[in-house]
Formats: sequence, structure tokens, C-alpha cells
Amino acid sequence: MNLNVSSSFILLSHAAARIATHAIGEKHLRSAAVSPFPSPSSAWGSFPSRPRRSPAAKPTFGLESQYESSVRQQDVATLERLIANDFVATSSRGELRDKATEIADIAPAPGIEVRGFELDDISVRLFGDAAIVTGRAKLDVRIGARASSSVSRYTRIYARREENWRIVGQQLTRIETSNQ
Repeated sequence: MNLNVSSSFILLSHAAARIATHAIGEKHLRSAAVSPFPSPSSAWGSFPSRPRRSPAAKPTFGLESQYESSVRQQDVATLERLIANDFVATSSRGELRDKATEIADIAPAPGIEVRGFELDDISVRLFGDAAIVTGRAKLDVRIGARASSSVSRYTRIYARREENWRIVGQQLTRIETSNQ
């Protein structure tokens, strides 16, 4: 894992739309959402801080919990299972990343300790065999004697393949906080 670990949890909404359109067809895309975003007339900055759940979204929430735990524990085996081989991510720095790079940044390394990793403000939207998950990620790491923390908004895209959900993409946007 390196200093870019906070830039690793990511995806583009445009790619999500392509995945969802491919999975179920554009005609059904609008009516398939389980927990839609606020209407344009709502305040975009006022998302609730508790997860929005539906019975259909339950498996995806469980996968988010597994992802959170595997990053916190630097559990490469679980990440290998959760992340699709064709995974693509865009970091908060605009870097394109693949599965190998993502896992290498999270894997245990001498002098690097994940002290905390939390996901909250999670929302799941289902589109047939695709799911768009948005939320907030809080990461605390120690690299040698230096502590580093970050808070980011993320979009994670899941696709159901052969009855299993896999992370196929991510997008991360770092949130500047006053205590950094």
C-alpha cells in the first residue's frame, strides 16, 4: 500500500450507465432504480447519513461491508474475490487503475498500517444485474512515523456475473477537511 491508498476506491457514473444499459437495456433503466437520487429540485448536498435499504439491495450492502472489512484488515484474498478481473477505477488524482494496482495498494507492506477504514452515507441503486453504490469513505493510515487520513466520496459499480456480484469500477473524490 502507498500514499495513494485513499485514491483507490473509485468509478465514473458514465461507465455505470453503460454497464446498466448493457445489463438490462436502456428502456428499463429509468424504472429499475430501488433508491433513486433526490430529484433536481432537492438540495443535492443534503443526503441522509444513514443507508437507504431495500430487500433487493441487501446483497450489495453486505458486499460493501465485506469490502470495508477487507480494506481495514488488508485482506487481499477477500479483495481478489470481490473485485472483477476487468475492474477499472479513476483515482481522486485522475489516475486510471486496474485490479492489480488496487490490491497492491491495499496489501500489507512493511511500515504501513491501516488504522481505520469506514464507509457511511451509503446508497444503493439497482439496475437489474448492475448496482451503483455511493457513499463516504474515511481512511486512516500510518506510514512509518507519519499518520495520514482522508475523507472521500465514492461511487462503486457492481455487476452480477454467474450469480456473484463483483466490483467492476470505482470513482473517488477527495473531500478537503479542515483538520487535515
